[in-house]
Amino acid sequence: MTEELDMINSLTLQQQKYIETIYDLCKLQGDAHSKDIAEILEVKMPTVTFTLRNLSNLGIINYKARQAITLTMLGNNIAEILDVRHKNLSVFFYDILGCEESRAESFACEIEHVIDCELSNRLKAFSSFIKEYDDQYNIANKFKEYYSNLGN
Repeated sequence: MTEELDMINSLTLQQQKYIETIYDLCKLQGDAHSKDIAEILEVKMPTVTFTLRNLSNLGIINYKARQAITLTMLGNNIAEILDVRHKNLSVFFYDILGCEESRAESFACEIEHVIDCELSNRLKAFSSFIKEYDDQYNIANKFKEYYSNLGN
């Protein structure tokens, strides 16, 4: 896990988004292709090729021109860490703070790349804590009501 965390910290935002995109495509269809990545990330093919070569050189993906792209074990572990961070943030923004689901997803997608595991775990624990006591004390709904009364 330490290797993955060190690697995440050394990756650019663009590289992390490629890893996530490949991870999502692999979950959906078993592998990824350069054209799909270009369409999803709205970038040109030379940019995709350049970034895929870099990720391959780092040992994060299996890549050869005109062939399917998959994550290595390291790449999959990195993608799973980013996915967990995303889910923790999304739950916090949507379930606890009451943001619209699309906004919660959008914010989570950006912030997951800059927080560390400790903060992600604390947000998850806080969300779980609030949810556990919400039935008894209605904390999340009271906050949402409080916030809406502020006129924001």
